[in-house]
Amino acid sequence: MEERISLLVANSLVAQHFQEQSSNCIVLYGIHDLLLDYLKSHMNAEEQRNAHRKLIDSYFLGCNNNFGALPDDNYIFWFLGYHLYKAEYTELFPLVYLNLSFISAKLRATGPSDLLNDFRKYKDYISEIVSKKPTSSF
Repeated sequence: MEERISLLVANSLVAQHFQEQSSNCIVLYGIHDLLLDYLKSHMNAEEQRNAHRKLIDSYFLGCNNNFGALPDDNYIFWFLGYHLYKAEYTELFPLVYLNLSFISAKLRATGPSDLLNDFRKYKDYISEIVSKKPTSSF
């Protein structure tokens, strides 16, 4: 497997990044933007939506829908909102982004700035169900 990844890195098809955490170094890989754009251009809207859904479903299954237990893999906490939006899973925004366990884990993984950016960017979806709740009269 490492030989294949090294070949992709050597041919500039995959970007390799190193991140130091505590006493060890973690190697991260990502697809170059140009290659990602090319791959997206060969998928129709339904295929793209289904790819985002498959990714989200896999992550949520892995944490048993305990959003605060999502893995801190230097990816999902940064891009969960984007994938929820692209998967057309907008009804999940309040369940995830109003979950204190998720908020705590996202803050640890990305810091307050990214969390606030997500709240600004997806505020209509996050507050959608909350604003639809019936108000009680006392």
